[in-house]
Amino acid sequence: MQKINDKYLENKNAAYELKLKERYNASVSRFYYSIYQKMMVYILRNNKKTFSNDDPHVKNRELFLNIFIQNNPNKTKKEINDIRNQINDLKKLRIKADYLDEGISKNDADYAELTYNDLDKIIYI
Repeated sequence: MQKINDKYLENKNAAYELKLKERYNASVSRFYYSIYQKMMVYILRNNKKTFSNDDPHVKNRELFLNIFIQNNPNKTKKEINDIRNQINDLKKLRIKADYLDEGISKNDADYAELTYNDLDKIIYI
């Protein structure tokens, strides 16, 4: 688990550094992977079992949300849906950054950073 936590922190730092250098595609990709790795640490610390390697991004995001809901019963459906939407927004931007024949704009990168910051505060490891 420590290695995944280290990756979370490494990607977090890289995302901010890359954004400052206006390397928006790489920055958005690192923001997504940092929060994804933080979700993996959350799963391992709170579920005591491994996460899925079969279609990992979809299954692990849902596994994270299920565990998060169990651990935070006072969160409303709207709050949970907002978290789900933020994670999905970061994923969509990461796909745009990594695979599509278009670049990430400064506005996209700013949105990714704000979304990341919100999620990073919410997901307590």
